[in-house]
Amino acid sequence: MYESDGLKTGADGHLGLTLKDDTRLSLDPSTEVQLRSFVYAPAERRFGFVLSVVRGVVAYVSGRIAQFAPDSVRLETPDGILGIRGTRLVIRVRP
Repeated sequence: MYESDGLKTGADGHLGLTLKDDTRLSLDPSTEVQLRSFVYAPAERRFGFVLSVVRGVVAYVSGRIAQFAPDSVRLETPDGILGIRGTRLVIRVRP
């Protein structure tokens, strides 16, 4: 998965994804997300993670980006933006 890529699951689909920094995402059926930004360059001390949840249910478990630079993690939804300080959460966006 690359920056600006999107993922969609079908009505009976599930998807699990582990990113380079060990961030884990789990998408339920009929879910759509877009990876707006992903920067994991620890040697250069550059970090960033922005995920837009368009619709559906996404479970998130934070990785090293949230550990090293918690202010650089952001989850966006149509109704708001979450800054992540914890390690686990579930987001539901209804169409």
